[in-house]
Amino acid sequence: MADTGSTGNPRLLVVDDEEGVLFLIVDLLRREGYEVEGFDTGEQALEWLAHETPDLLLLDLKLGDLSAPKLVQRLAERGREFPFIIVTGHGDERTAVDLMKQGAMDYVIKDSGMLELLPGIVRRALAVIERDRKLAAANETIRRREERHQHIIQTALDGFVRFEKSGRLLEVNTALCELLGYAPDEVPGKSVFDADGVAFHEQVREKLAKIEQEGAAHCFTRLLRRDGSYVEVEMSLRGDGNDVFGFVHDISAQRRLEREILAISEDERRRFGRELHDGLGQQLTALELMSHALARDLKLDKSGRAKSADEIAKYTRKAITQTRQLAHGLSPVALEAEGLMAALNDLACETAAGRCPRPRDRDSSLPDCPGSCEQRAQARQGEPDHFAARGPGRSCGTVD
Repeated sequence: MADTGSTGNPRLLVVDDEEGVLFLIVDLLRREGYEVEGFDTGEQALEWLAHETPDLLLLDLKLGDLSAPKLVQRLAERGREFPFIIVTGHGDERTAVDLMKQGAMDYVIKDSGMLELLPGIVRRALAVIERDRKLAAANETIRRREERHQHIIQTALDGFVRFEKSGRLLEVNTALCELLGYAPDEVPGKSVFDADGVAFHEQVREKLAKIEQEGAAHCFTRLLRRDGSYVEVEMSLRGDGNDVFGFVHDISAQRRLEREILAISEDERRRFGRELHDGLGQQLTALELMSHALARDLKLDKSGRAKSADEIAKYTRKAITQTRQLAHGLSPVALEAEGLMAALNDLACETAAGRCPRPRDRDSSLPDCPGSCEQRAQARQGEPDHFAARGPGRSCGTVD
């Protein structure tokens, strides 16, 4: 931006080899409020312009030592370009017009009306200069913002993608290219719906269809890598006219950790179920057998406390059933070979309130149910009164 004088008004430089014309122009423009410098040779003007920066030059087309085009050319060679107006005599209008095509803002003819027209010409030229400066400043601000925007996008840890609603990719950042295994120059132009490109899962297509109404979409999905593998991602998309842009967050490590935690939790649940079944369940079964043995002994002693022992066995059986159900819920048993028959036989034992098939009715290939049916049969020997109510020939929950 050109410097202004100490008064803050625009600075002008007038170069004319006619002293009278130079005086009139300088005096006129100073009365208009401008800060004005005047020289009658091109070399003096070049020396002054080497260290000064005016807002506008008024150059006589034909200087005694240096023509206006030559002066402008030498300034350009030095990287010192300024907006300028040509002051010319009659007959040089064509040359002045040619100079306007090369960058001159306007021209004025040295005649009786020059002093009347010159202030307006200068004001219009300065207005154009100010407008161009503001436009250049705005463009520079936009350029810097765009550079910062690109820097943020390209250095972001998450992936960034921008594509047309038709699917054609417009922009991706370095993080997304690395995530999908592409070079940055390979992705633009591909389609996000092309199997050979950055293929989107069907779920993303469904979300894109709703962006028109909702304006944004968020989903968890998978993207296809260049090597054919998939990567699990979290996507946040937003519509912008005919374009869609969004960020892509890699959640593969998070999902892998979640699966590991679930696997550990499942292992711990199964372990707890097995320990509940094999530990507490067996101990309760032992207590049940001991209760039956105690009831038998108490009946022989005629002490009348056999009923209490039977009640203990009853509640112990209920505890065994609940423990087994809880253990099976925590650690389901895989059914293999005779596993189904074994499970049905266990169920029959449980639903028969502790009564099990007689040994002769059971498949010898099946494992004994908890509490050992043979042991219970032995415990029943010597108890004719206790089991007589069942009636002859009745079995207890036999599974054929």
